[in-house]
Amino acid sequence: MTKERALELGNLWEKGTMARVYFNGDSFLTALKEEMGLEYTTYKTGNMSSATLDGVKISNSQAKKMIPFKIYFDCNKNEIVID
Repeated sequence: MTKERALELGNLWEKGTMARVYFNGDSFLTALKEEMGLEYTTYKTGNMSSATLDGVKISNSQAKKMIPFKIYFDCNKNEIVID
């Protein structure tokens, strides 16, 4: 992912020498799909209803383990960080 693409999807945060683009909502799902090949759908409650990895169906529990708590693009390192 490029910095430009990250900026299209998320919100820039800067402090001192740090510059990061944080993702949320739909942008988070797009980043997961583009970087990891993970896609999932949810029920209205927000619970996961189905998941695929690179187009192959996987269990919901397996997908939940793959979803990071925080994902952002580090503008200085020019890479996605999963923390």
